[in-house]
Amino acid sequence: MRQSNLFIAVVILGSGILLFLFGLAALSPVPTNVNGGASLSDRVIVPLKHPTFAFGNPVNGPKDAAVTIFSFGDYQCAPCASVNDALTQIRKDYPNDVRVVWKDMPNQSLHALSVDAAAAARCAGDQGAFWEYHSLLMAQQAALDAKNFTSMAAQLGLNIDSFQSCIDTKRDVPQVKKDLQEGLQLGIDATPYLFINDRAVKGDIGLEQLRGYVDSEMAKAGKPQLQRKP
Repeated sequence: MRQSNLFIAVVILGSGILLFLFGLAALSPVPTNVNGGASLSDRVIVPLKHPTFAFGNPVNGPKDAAVTIFSFGDYQCAPCASVNDALTQIRKDYPNDVRVVWKDMPNQSLHALSVDAAAAARCAGDQGAFWEYHSLLMAQQAALDAKNFTSMAAQLGLNIDSFQSCIDTKRDVPQVKKDLQEGLQLGIDATPYLFINDRAVKGDIGLEQLRGYVDSEMAKAGKPQLQRKP
């Protein structure tokens, strides 16, 4: 009788262990943190091959441009300011054939104000002055301070109450986070980082090198290259 009871107990215990193990196997995996616990997002990274253009992305240039340049950058990244100067000149050289799309890629672990600066530029964009504010941030990044954000808005003649409300409520931070997430999905690990049509270009490239890439894409599209003065 004791052996029978012991056998039943063993069967019940074994069944319980099996059910527990099956239960563990059915649990969803824990999502991987996008940046070791220090990121703006804790979502799983799903790889992307190309950047996306969506509503809310600041764009400078015609919709039907032969060359689209996605620029991933950080407002406290010195090489980003240099590349921004080159992009500004490229837009002047090819006003009808090049458009630039800005993507925020702030590295807050290195640059304490990078997210705040990106959000401030978006707040200026809400009043139609993104690119003007963007240029001020790049030009003044060496002396960037949170106190400068409002003074820059005043310099551009923006409505300060609306601008400050946008800053205080962090209204445009989700757009910054969205760009950052996309950059991580694309495998971007440093700024500046450009996508010139399908060509990925990393690092601080000069104006002539950038012109070479643009001319190459213009040729692919059957467009005439820029005639430079000797």
